[in-house]
Amino acid sequence: MSFTLRTLRPNEHAEVAELICSSMNTWDILHGSAPGRFSGGPPQTALFPLVYEQLDPGMCVVAEAPNGRLAGSCFYRERETHVALGIMNVAPNYFGRGAARQLLDHVVSFEESTGKPLRLVASVMDLDSFSLYTRAGFVPRLVYQDFVLQVPPAGLDDPIPGADRIRPATADDVEAIAELELSGISRRKD
Repeated sequence: MSFTLRTLRPNEHAEVAELICSSMNTWDILHGSAPGRFSGGPPQTALFPLVYEQLDPGMCVVAEAPNGRLAGSCFYRERETHVALGIMNVAPNYFGRGAARQLLDHVVSFEESTGKPLRLVASVMDLDSFSLYTRAGFVPRLVYQDFVLQVPPAGLDDPIPGADRIRPATADDVEAIAELELSGISRRKD
């Protein structure tokens, strides 16, 4: 199936929030994790288009189906040192129809036009995405371990070593945090 690729329009944020929610929840349910990570519905995913568009206006490509519906979306961003591939989602009705590959190809073409490397952080747990990226030539360079920790409403009972040195970050901390970057890339705007 062929999709029309174009930039996300400001009046489509709610539709993209719905797309992200249904895509992620459907994938979760199909892989045994009902009711899905966004059980509260699209209000839980409205943050994605809001924040990404505030940070990088115009850096979301959508795949529009022939019927005018949004079949997929992909946020990406250009930084001083690289292009980053952000969250990509395809509506469940369009799973396996090539929308994700077209979105990925669009971002790769953009990246090639900049001459900067393309960076992607993806979950190996999502084998569908992992397969898409490896078929497109991506090669894992680093592996990060992640996990989910359920914290009781009252917090954890055990004392945390060094907790007396922990405080909420402020805007004044951004430069020092950026200096901690070990990968040799710029994340100041992130």
